[in-house]
Amino acid sequence: MKKNHLYKYLLITIILGPILLLEILLRLFHFTYYPTDTGLIIPSEYTMFQRAGDFYTDSTHIRFKADKPQDEYRTFVLGGSSVANLGGLCNHKDWLKILQQMVQEKVRFHKVNIIGLGYQSWGTNRLLLLFNEALNYSPDLIIIYAGHNEFEEEYMKHIFKRPPSLMHFHNRLLSISKIYQFICLGTRKIILQIAHNQIDALKDTKPPFPPQSHKKWGLIFNKQQIYDNFSYNLNQIVRIAKNQHLPIILSTVAYNRRYPPHAPTKKEGFQQCELLLETKNLEHEARVCFEKEVSSDKEPHRASQEINQIVQQIAKFYKIPLADVDAAVVAKAADHIPGHDLFKDWCHLNETGNHILIMTFYKTILTIKNEINLQ
Repeated sequence: MKKNHLYKYLLITIILGPILLLEILLRLFHFTYYPTDTGLIIPSEYTMFQRAGDFYTDSTHIRFKADKPQDEYRTFVLGGSSVANLGGLCNHKDWLKILQQMVQEKVRFHKVNIIGLGYQSWGTNRLLLLFNEALNYSPDLIIIYAGHNEFEEEYMKHIFKRPPSLMHFHNRLLSISKIYQFICLGTRKIILQIAHNQIDALKDTKPPFPPQSHKKWGLIFNKQQIYDNFSYNLNQIVRIAKNQHLPIILSTVAYNRRYPPHAPTKKEGFQQCELLLETKNLEHEARVCFEKEVSSDKEPHRASQEINQIVQQIAKFYKIPLADVDAAVVAKAADHIPGHDLFKDWCHLNETGNHILIMTFYKTILTIKNEINLQ
């Protein structure tokens, strides 16, 4: 009988020993990971950033001093993957560092620090939560570059919808177990790798999101409702910034007019736009045609005229600086119709496009020179 108990304890030790050891090691190395799905998978009381010594860090690459130096001018750029890419994740250049150096050359009394808070598929529902959190980190300026992911985020909310009891259990495990955080991180990396492989395999042969999502996913998009929600979130962000006397810059969002809509009403319509562009002296008609086709997308996974009009209206109403990135990209595009000359895909700018974006940010930052003591 005693031998049976001994074997039982030995078996438990063999199973639990390595788990306990891993938990201890993860804690010794201060490992921390919370999924970057604040507001969807985990509730808003969780923060994106955790303090580790003298710094705040998130689960990706972002890191900044917890106690901001007195001479630092801290700027946060909030957005989705387009902002994440500016930090050098998917590009050879770290565009935010380039922007930081350009502004630094004009600043008299401050050390400029520009931090990109950009996460894949994030729309303004989560950016509103992130903005409220960022207020705790002593920002001197906020720049918002968002509008591609409003429909994408609606889709994400659908995927990650969980029963309250399961969500509570998930949140509880996140808060007490480093191993569970480690498993969540590994799972996320695997899923992202599979998704990237699928998109790379598809390339331009078909869109990365299937048309008629109401049939495949049970989703029915209400475009006006999503545009209204985008407007509401952006208004909330600007009101809070104004109430706290925090300088804020809104930006229009550049998008690829020559990438076919993901769920077009008529495939022939987009082809007709291409034919117009090939015909001499019909560039203007082609531009109007492409805009119409992009706006007709039933399930848009990129910005559009409607999104940028909302941004422009809010900036005008609150009398805040507008970085008109989309207009700058249109001005530089071939035939003034942004396409693959400036984009990698339907919404992500290539190196030339990102240079235009950064220069537009730079010129707009200079318009608030009184705020940062420019020469």
